[in-house]
Amino acid sequence: MMKTRPLRPALLALAVLMAVPLMVNTPAARADSTTRPDPRVLVDRHIQALGGMDNIQKSQTGTLTGSFSIPAAGIHAPMTVAFSGHEKIISKVELPGVGAIQSGIMGGTVWMMDPFQGPRLLEGSERAQQLESYHPDAIRRLPSFVDAMTTVGMAEYNGKRCNKVNIQWKSGRESWDCYGVDDGLLLASGGKTSSPMGEIEVTTVIKQYGDLAGHKMPVHSEMQMMGQTQVLKFTGFDTTPPGDEVFALPPAIQGLLQHAGSKSAETGNSDSDKSKPSS
Repeated sequence: MMKTRPLRPALLALAVLMAVPLMVNTPAARADSTTRPDPRVLVDRHIQALGGMDNIQKSQTGTLTGSFSIPAAGIHAPMTVAFSGHEKIISKVELPGVGAIQSGIMGGTVWMMDPFQGPRLLEGSERAQQLESYHPDAIRRLPSFVDAMTTVGMAEYNGKRCNKVNIQWKSGRESWDCYGVDDGLLLASGGKTSSPMGEIEVTTVIKQYGDLAGHKMPVHSEMQMMGQTQVLKFTGFDTTPPGDEVFALPPAIQGLLQHAGSKSAETGNSDSDKSKPSS
């Protein structure tokens, strides 16, 4: 019988949140004695290997089905992710005997809800990173999101050599990508992610690409985070555009928004009263 390692509830919820935007500790990159490739060329080659940006954007509308697992903790659960562009997203992982871990983006609201921490609105760097992860310009690593990219050397994942590129984002965070020498596809990515527990180093390795409904995409990825390996597999993709009701905010999240709005209104009235001259 396999022994399992206990997993903190907050870490489990964070693992699910990070699993959706596939786009991190890394082995030391070996210095390349030859001229290092231009990072822009590497990114563009990856995009073309996936069928071009038009194909990537088409794959951002529909519903992915698959599974999320943490083998060392004995966790295996079905997962669905529905997209309608980069502004409407919802993911759901059904943990047997526990309940659902859900997260989403709707109208600029970034939220998460799970049986351990309850509902919460993501703010600050957590919110910014989620919004950033799905935007087409961020996927293309364009200057509107990225300050600088530098090819720093070579690394190896899945027995394949790749060019490692360090990325400095306008949001202030730093990350890296590693693009395959042979086929140009992204093999791994990494960096620090913001969480209620502070910044956490996460490494994602794409183990396999596959064709789902005519779209080439990662179908098997593994994340390393705080000593745990999370496995994400997608097996189906329904290209039917999800209806708006799929992305509707849960009542608990609506309640948080109403509460936040009431507090903002109270603060505004208080500041207005203070600015009035005394009679």
